[in-house]
Order: sequence, then C-alpha cells, then structure tokens
Amino acid sequence: APQHQASHAAAVGAGAAPAGLAARCVPHSHWRDVPGCRGLLTAACRKTLQPLLLCVTPAAIEVQPLRPSTRIEGIAAAAAPAHGAAARAPSAEVAAVCWALHEDGSLSCHQATKPPGGGGSQLDSLRAALLRAFERRTSATRLAFRVDAFEEGSCVTSSPEVTLFVDAARGAPDSIKARLSAASDDCIVGQVEYGPMTLSVSNSSSDLVPIGVRLLLGASHPHQVPSSIRLFGRTVSTVDGERRWYDLPFTPAESIVGQRSFSLTLAPAHSGAGPPVLNAVEVFGATRREFGFDMQVTALSAKHLTPSAASSVHGGEGGLRRRQILVGLETALTELRVFHAVAAATGGGGGGAGAGV
Repeated sequence: APQHQASHAAAVGAGAAPAGLAARCVPHSHWRDVPGCRGLLTAACRKTLQPLLLCVTPAAIEVQPLRPSTRIEGIAAAAAPAHGAAARAPSAEVAAVCWALHEDGSLSCHQATKPPGGGGSQLDSLRAALLRAFERRTSATRLAFRVDAFEEGSCVTSSPEVTLFVDAARGAPDSIKARLSAASDDCIVGQVEYGPMTLSVSNSSSDLVPIGVRLLLGASHPHQVPSSIRLFGRTVSTVDGERRWYDLPFTPAESIVGQRSFSLTLAPAHSGAGPPVLNAVEVFGATRREFGFDMQVTALSAKHLTPSAASSVHGGEGGLRRRQILVGLETALTELRVFHAVAAATGGGGGGAGAGV
C-alpha cells in the first residue's frame, strides 16, 4: 500500500460510502497509471491540486492522499525496485516512487511499497479468496479465541505507521488518535442519529501484522453503546449501559486480509435515542516473524486456493529465483555434455578438446 509520513489511508470496501463522507467528496482529475506497477494510479484534486495514490487489488481499493507542505504544481511516478541492501530488507520492497513538484521549485518524494512475503498478485488472490469466505459468514458465526491472544503481540496504536480514521470525526489523523487514546476523556460521537459509524485502521509498515483491536464503549455515554460491532463479516454483540473494553482478536486469515487496512462498523445505539459513541481504541500487532506470516499464508493457501495458486503464493519471488537457477544449471550441464561429446569424437584429452572448441 502506498506510504507517506504524514497522511492517512482509507480502505474502500464493496458497500456504499459511509454516511458523512459524501459531503466531503472532492473530484480528482489527471488520472495516470504508474508504469511498471499494475493497479497503481496517481491523480490530483481539481480544487486544491493535492495529489493522491490509488492502489487497486483483487482484495481491496486503497486510497492514500499525499499531503505536502505547500501547493503542488505537478506529480510524476515510476516503478522503482529496491537495490542492494534495501532489496534484501523484508520491509523495504519499493514498488514505485512518486515525485511532487512544489510551487517554490522544490521536490518531495513519496514511496509506494509492496507487502513482502512473495506472491504479489498471488497473495492478493489469497486475500480475495479469504474475503469471499468472510462474506459467507452469518450473524450466528461465533469464533473461539485463546484468553492470551493479545499477548502474542503488543499495543501499536502509538506507532506512526498506524493511522486511525473515523467517518464521524474531522481533523488530522494524529488528533483522532489522541481523542481515542485510553488516557483521554474525549470521545467520538456518530454524525447520523440512527446510522452506523465506521472506524478504519491503516498500517503502512510491511513488517507489522495486526492481531486484534480493543474498543472502549460506554465510558462517557453508557446508553449510547453501539448495539453491535461488525468486522471481517462477523458480528460481536455488546451490552447496553455498561462501561467495558471489548477485546476483538483476529484469526490468522483476518490478520492477513487486514495487514494493510481494515474497518470496523459500529451499529446504532441499543436505545435508538442517539448515535453510537466510541471512547477509545487500542490496536495490537506483531512482527511478521512473531506472527509466522509465511507459515500462515502457506496453510491458508492450501485450504482456499487451487494447488497451483497455492504453490505460487508459497514460492513467490523465491520460487522464481529457484526456477532461474535450475534453468541455468540445466544449460550448464547441456554445454558440459556437448563439450565431452566433442572431446570424445576428436579423441583428444580435456585440454586438447578445450583448445579445439
């Protein structure tokens, strides 16, 4: 997913836009493909000329506004694979670089990175298959989790790579995160009295995997607790009139699908007398190594994909390198066999045959 140091991302699902966003929609123009990066596009806002990056995959559509400090005169983007030591770092697989030309003549550079783990579009195919599985879940779906599920990772809410976005709140991502801190007495109230509220979490670190979320409800408005929380196609019920933390651990499939971004929908309040209220949010995550990302991808691919597709996801870029090595070895053995055949036909020794060749 595209990255930027001071911006937020919102994952756009298949449903309608959340209430409250329509009034803030701004048209964009000058849409362009990024050469060499399928599914990655750039555009500029017609009103402010602020640029954005759009990443389209089989699993999701991700929008990343770029927020430079001054007015932009133009943007350009190109594929930029990592080189040297950066290419070997699991968190630095650069897919593209976007340059923004400011009105004062300066340039700013923004990177779009691909999640590591190999597979590229094959990994996206796995995510798409998992999303289809989530759509088959019903309101009766109940999952069992270990009591110590969150102990496998740590709270990463304060990480600059984790961004919170609530459709009912205005302001910079940092201010939203501060309002939803466990140490704050503030809260966010839904904009629509009888409508839901959506919380979106974005992760720009390719080495971080979300493993769960905790929500504090009922602290300031005990009778405006959302009647339920919906995430990844499943529904979690709540209790009205009670201040409580709701622990929402993720399954391995949910963590893989939501690695870059995920959303939670808070239903209208139990009483129906007002909009839902959210008091605090804590996001928990683990490193790819702690999570066992490759092992989980392999297991889920065997279950949800065809054998050939699962093999591609598991092998990924490493599988391509192995095939290239095998082709090179086969070519070398063929040349060696021809060399010995020529040497045998001429009756000369190794050195003579080599000289003849």
